[in-house]
Amino acid sequence: MSERRIKRPPLRDVASLLVSFEYAAHAVLFDQVPGVTRRPETTPALEFWAGYWRDWVSAMFLKSYLENADPSALHLQNDADVRLLLDVYLMEEALEEVARELMERPEWVGIPLRLILRLLDGVTEPRP
Repeated sequence: MSERRIKRPPLRDVASLLVSFEYAAHAVLFDQVPGVTRRPETTPALEFWAGYWRDWVSAMFLKSYLENADPSALHLQNDADVRLLLDVYLMEEALEEVARELMERPEWVGIPLRLILRLLDGVTEPRP
């Protein structure tokens, strides 16, 4: 309970929710969605649509959040700073999930690993 009282940057909670969207999107690949059974011939299509849904839901949530958030609460100067900090929190969340999944559900470790690869793929050059 004491951890919930700790003041945390709001973007950390945003990152946590974005990781949750990642899991929700890929639950279908682990036969966790009622009425949808994964078959080898449908896996590529399910992966595509899971990624599409994740990207769309994440983008809409983030857009709405940033439009309605108090800019002073973020303590950041520009969009690039917001993106960088969000990526850092996403990486932190994904690394924590890798550790958790390796201990509890090793077959699910691919979800946070894919997120890590996407984050690393988005890094084109060092930022000043």
